[in-house]
Amino acid sequence: MALDVAGNVYLAIHSAFQPSQTSPYHGDRYILKYEPDGREAWVMRFDGELEYDDDKPAGLALDRAGSVYVVGSAWMYSAGTGSASQDLILIKYSQPPIGDVDGDGCVENSDLLALPNDFGQQGGSRATDINRDGIVDDADLLILLFNFGAGC
Repeated sequence: MALDVAGNVYLAIHSAFQPSQTSPYHGDRYILKYEPDGREAWVMRFDGELEYDDDKPAGLALDRAGSVYVVGSAWMYSAGTGSASQDLILIKYSQPPIGDVDGDGCVENSDLLALPNDFGQQGGSRATDINRDGIVDDADLLILLFNFGAGC
């Protein structure tokens, strides 16, 4: 767990699932960010691609730019080839630019086009409510336009 200067909480957790003794085992790593008021800001998930895999976080840290660093391990086994491997991992998750509604890392036309669909909507946690004031309005549009091209 880590806490940034704005009071946001970051968690690295492990979730494992195996429905039966004969079915594949999957363990996934999740990185979660919660805002100071307890609202979930985002979730990052890492899942290996083989039949049997286990991805475990061991720790996380933040830098001043808001990036999240996760250290852990990844174990993978392929029943088809009989091969297995285990690796240590270090992953950097960068904060998306402000106004990146669709989460692709770039504030562009697709983000701008998403706003009219939610314009005037209140409540809930919409990605288009960029300033998080509970309503999608002109203020969100201005923030998006001000940041247009960021991360691209």
